[in-house]
Amino acid sequence: MDGESHQVVLEYQDNELSVYVVDSPSLDSSPPVLLLRTQINLSDYVKLDNGCGYLGFAQETNRMANIVMLENWRFQSNLSTN
Repeated sequence: MDGESHQVVLEYQDNELSVYVVDSPSLDSSPPVLLLRTQINLSDYVKLDNGCGYLGFAQETNRMANIVMLENWRFQSNLSTN
C-alpha cells in the first residue's frame, strides 16, 4: 500500500455493486475511478430480521502484513421506510 488515505465509494442499485476510489479531497475535483462492477443480488446473501439488518466491514490480506484504518464512514439510502 502507499500509506496514503483514500476515499472508497460503494454503490448498490438494481442488483449491481460498483466500487470506486476517489483520490482527491473533494468529490467534485476528480472523477472516481471504477475498481469493480459486478451483478449481485444482495437479498440472496443478506437475511433481514423484521426488516432490520447490520452493516459491517471486513478485510483480508491472505497472511500479508497490512494495516487498514477506517477513519470515517457514512451510509446513505434512497429507500423509503414505512
